[in-house]
Amino acid sequence: AMGWGDTPYVPRNSVNHRCGHGDNFVFSTGSHPYFCDVSLPSGTRPSASILEDTVPYEAKINQAFWRGSVWPSRRCGPWKESPRVLMVKASALGSTAINASFCARDCKEPKEPEDLCRWVRQQKPGCVPFEEQLKYRFLPTSAPSCAYTGRLQVFIQTNSIVSKFTKPAELDSQPMYGGLQDNVHLVLLKPKTWEGQLKQLQKSPESLAQIPRNAKAYSRWALSQDVRDCYFLKLLSGYLEKLAYSPARDGTLGQLLQQRRSRKSQRQGHSDIL
Repeated sequence: AMGWGDTPYVPRNSVNHRCGHGDNFVFSTGSHPYFCDVSLPSGTRPSASILEDTVPYEAKINQAFWRGSVWPSRRCGPWKESPRVLMVKASALGSTAINASFCARDCKEPKEPEDLCRWVRQQKPGCVPFEEQLKYRFLPTSAPSCAYTGRLQVFIQTNSIVSKFTKPAELDSQPMYGGLQDNVHLVLLKPKTWEGQLKQLQKSPESLAQIPRNAKAYSRWALSQDVRDCYFLKLLSGYLEKLAYSPARDGTLGQLLQQRRSRKSQRQGHSDIL
């Protein structure tokens, strides 16, 4: 099965649970340490696409800009601590660092807490065309620990700086996120000091101009067809091996892993001799 949502589908039964033949494996857009889903290569989600940002970094508004839904503010933690809520609150109080609002007051009870919906209905919605975001120099992104931030894949292709909230941000991730480095491809924001961080960064934007260039170069490689083909080959080869595994025929999992380590050591030794 294949899932295209923002969250994984097959939870582990316990902290010590090992994903195995008794689980229904799903290929998803992201993986997570508390789930058994196997991540597809980045760039395979239908809504994901390569984009071209025509606004030069130097011409962008020196401010952070965020638009989005109130969902999933309350997932995996108190909604008042969600970066989405923190950004909208700061903007409503007149922050010079960020322009943020929810696209719509679409908070629905009982799916969402009553106090969250009551607060959301007091906010002024501010939906804009996607291209409006590209006018700004900083593009924040965040997700709770049980989902992944899908817009990061799009934002690192722009001429803006991705400002990603870090711990306790999402544990779920896509393969391409593994190579991203703080102050090289993006900047990481801490939930308690993020606004001050942005203000400090906005004081010297010229010193950060290389970051979006690095991010675009990395994204071109990570989202290339060659990388996706390579990932798919490794993914499906491993999955085929898993489906073909028989404890009665191949021994226990421990024995199987020991054999793999032995073969790997032999190959390494042969390489050293050459």
